[in-house]
Amino acid sequence: FLDTVVQSLSSVTRDTREMIRIGRALWPTYILPLDPRNIQRTLEAARQRLRRTKKQRLVESVLLGSSNGPEYSVEDLQREILSILDEAILPRMKICLEAELF
Repeated sequence: FLDTVVQSLSSVTRDTREMIRIGRALWPTYILPLDPRNIQRTLEAARQRLRRTKKQRLVESVLLGSSNGPEYSVEDLQREILSILDEAILPRMKICLEAELF
């Protein structure tokens, strides 16, 4: 989360306190996909992405003559969930920055 905030705001401000303030304001939006009411949807979205990636890798491995299809790990799933969280917050952050709401 902090990486996303810092990267998005670095062109606007270098003030650490300002970045922390903005991060606190956006934190509820960032974690919304992890809310108990949403977590199953988030997990399924991450699994679907990994399945698509796995299919692409499988096609590539078949084309290259490898017989082992790639699997995904818990770490892969965690990375995909973080990606989903980042993608969910970026449009909101962009709107706020463009409107100079911070």
